Amino acid sequence: MPSSARTCAPSSAGGCATRASSRAALEELRLLGRGINPPVLVERGLADAVRALALDLAPSKAA
Repeated sequence: MPSSARTCAPSSAGGCATRASSRAALEELRLLGRGINPPVLVERGLADAVRALALDLAPSKAA
């Protein structure tokens, strides 16, 4: 069973929430590392590559 699927005891709920948010942040960093397209970095630079990634990850306003 993946560790994220484990249940936590009520006394450790804060710790579970912290671990869950840490895992989510780590996953976002991994996606960031894998998701930036190198041509964007070469053609437009880091700022534009990060901006493009942020736009891709942002929730749509139509929902």
